[in-house]
Amino acid sequence: MNRILTAAGLCAALSLIPAMINGKSIPLKRNKYKIGNAVILTGFISTSVYLSKTDNSKKEYFNTAYNLRLEKSINITDDRDGLKQYKNISHIEIENPFEYGMQNLKGRKVTVKGFLNTFSEHRGYYRQYSTPVKMEVIKIDIKD
Repeated sequence: MNRILTAAGLCAALSLIPAMINGKSIPLKRNKYKIGNAVILTGFISTSVYLSKTDNSKKEYFNTAYNLRLEKSINITDDRDGLKQYKNISHIEIENPFEYGMQNLKGRKVTVKGFLNTFSEHRGYYRQYSTPVKMEVIKIDIKD
């Protein structure tokens, strides 16, 4: 018999890879992500309070942020300007939370698809961040 690998044979062999991965035959490093990439993460929606102020005011004021509290901490790489590592990130702030009704999702388990990014200071606006990482949401699925 001839042992030439046909296109159909190659496709069949490649189709086994996801099964081996899901069966945990091949170890995965699912806790590593990269800034700018689309990701799908599961966790609970929570809130945190942060202080901010503008140059025009000497007063600090409180704001509420909506976060995705992750079930397992992750590591994130930012290679846009050098190579910066964010390790053991346990929560990610949701960008534009009111577009998705986050105030109604507090405490609920969700799966969020979105793009990872970092905060940058706006001119004249200062903020104390609870996490350096934020997520621009594309889609939210409620789990419970």
